Amino acid sequence: MEIALASKRNLGFVTGMIVKDKSDPVKQEAWETCNNMVISWILGNVSENIKKSVMFMNTAKDMWKSLEQRFQISNGARKYQVTKMIYETKQNGKSVNDYYTEMKILWEELENLSFCPPITEINPEVAAYLNAKHQQDEEQKLFQFLNGLDEINGAIRSHLLMYPTLPSADEACCAIQQEESQRESLKPVKEEQESLAMHGKAAPPTCTACGKIGHIKEKCWTIVGYPPWYGSGKGRGRGRDNRGGRGARGNRARGRMNRGEGRMAGNVQCVKGESSQSTKDISSSHGLQNINAEQLE
Repeated sequence: MEIALASKRNLGFVTGMIVKDKSDPVKQEAWETCNNMVISWILGNVSENIKKSVMFMNTAKDMWKSLEQRFQISNGARKYQVTKMIYETKQNGKSVNDYYTEMKILWEELENLSFCPPITEINPEVAAYLNAKHQQDEEQKLFQFLNGLDEINGAIRSHLLMYPTLPSADEACCAIQQEESQRESLKPVKEEQESLAMHGKAAPPTCTACGKIGHIKEKCWTIVGYPPWYGSGKGRGRGRDNRGGRGARGNRARGRMNRGEGRMAGNVQCVKGESSQSTKDISSSHGLQNINAEQLE
C-alpha cells in the first residue's frame, strides 16, 4: 500500500507531511480531492469489518494512524516470528523455484526490520568490514536454503558445500534448478525402462481349471469350449477328453496281438501235425503201432 501511494506522490497524505493550505481555496480543493482519493484506496484494500470501523474518519492521516495502531507489531516480535519461519520453511515436494521464492521473501522482510546506521565515509577498513559482513550474510542465507531442501537434492547439496569458495544463495538455486530440470527430463525414460523390465520378468499365467501354463481360466478350452479345428488331424488326439482315440489305438493293438496269437497257434498245430506224422512213421518202422502220439511225446 505504501509503495502504491508513493508511486503516485500521495504518501504524504497518510504520513501527515502534506497538510491542507487554509489560505488558498484552490489548493484546499486540490488537497480535499487527493485526500478523498487516498481514503477510497484504503477502504478498497481492507475487509468489510475493518472498513466499517474507519469509514467515518475525515482524513487519510487519521484513518492510516488508526489502522497502524490496531495492527502494528513491534519489530522485536516480528523479527523473532520471521526468523522462526525461515528455519521452519522446508521444500516438502515443492519446486526449487517456489521454495526459494518463499525464503527470499522472508529474508527481505527481515532485512527491512533490521536498522543499521548510515555510513558517511568509507575507508579501506570499513570497505573490508562491509565485504566480510556481506559474505557472512550470504553464507547464512545459503545454509538456511540448503537446510530446507528435500533429500532428493542431497547429492547436489553436498557438491555445493565442497566448493573452495561457497556460492551465493542465488547461484545455489540456479544449480539445483538445473539438476531438477535434468532429473525431470530423464524421469519418463527411466519409468518406461522399469515398466518394460517388470513386464519381461513377469511369470506366465497358470490356468486354475486344467492346471496348464500359458493361459488363464477364462480362456481355457475346457471352460469356453474347443475350437472347430480342434477335432481334425492330430490335434484331437492330444485332447484331455479324447478317450475314443486311445480306445481305437488299444483295439488296433489288441487286434494285432490276436492275429499274432493265431499265427503262433497255427504254427504250433503244424508242428504238432508234423510230429504226429513222424511218430506214426517211427512207430510203424519199429513195430510200435500201439503207442499213440501222447505216449511218444
